[in-house]
Amino acid sequence: MLAAFGRRPAYPPAFDPFLLAENSLYVTGRSDRTTMASRQQLDASAATCFDAIDRGILDVGPNRTYAFDDIVSAHRDMESRKIVGAAIIKP
Repeated sequence: MLAAFGRRPAYPPAFDPFLLAENSLYVTGRSDRTTMASRQQLDASAATCFDAIDRGILDVGPNRTYAFDDIVSAHRDMESRKIVGAAIIKP
C-alpha cells in the first residue's frame, strides 16, 4: 500500500493502475483541501491535535529505541512486526 499525503507542484507520471492488481497493491491518500474549508479550520484542527499530544491522549513518540550495536535486534523486531510505529537507532 502507498499512502500519499500532500502533493508537490509537479504531478508524477501516469501509470496503469492494473499493474498493482497482480500483487493486490493499491494507492490511497487524501488532501487537506477536501477536509479543511478555511485556514481557521486548519488552525483549530491542529490546535486540537497538539493539545491531545500534550495531554498524553495521543502518543506519537517512538515506541522503541535501540543502540546502534543492537541494530540486528531492531531489524529482527521490524521483520517480526514487534515494532508498531516509530523506532530510533542511536549511533
